[in-house]
Amino acid sequence: MQIAGHDVLLPVGRSHHPNITIVRTILGDDGKSLIIFLKDTTYVDDPRLEFFSAGFLAVCDRVQGERFYVAHVYHEWFMMAPNG
Repeated sequence: MQIAGHDVLLPVGRSHHPNITIVRTILGDDGKSLIIFLKDTTYVDDPRLEFFSAGFLAVCDRVQGERFYVAHVYHEWFMMAPNG
């Protein structure tokens, strides 16, 4: 999957790709690592719950000698609406 101009291998099937929205990316360690905050609404049936149940964090490292990244951490996180 192309994320922020980088090829990234996430632990999800290709069928998820249209449902993934990138929230934020952080490139670190001189381009050797990539942190991605994303939403994957593949399994969210009720759009009202999307904001609370579709967040994931992916920690990726670039494969040595290659141009692509592989996620070695893929963890669900819960987004909360700001009080306001």
